[in-house]
Amino acid sequence: MPNRRLSMRKIKEVLRLKYDCGISEREISRSCQVSRSTVADELGGQRLISRPEVNFRLNGLYVL
Repeated sequence: MPNRRLSMRKIKEVLRLKYDCGISEREISRSCQVSRSTVADELGGQRLISRPEVNFRLNGLYVL
């Protein structure tokens, strides 16, 4: 059975917590109530590449 996709809101929150707040992946996973491996996948860009609609600004940098 395929995994459910994270909502755009959760993806943005994961990225914000990592790059704006500098929080560890473990803390992010607890905060967002997703697994640590899911956080690692999102930060590694594995899902971002397949979701072109993710394009927003963090600290003056554009995240694609």
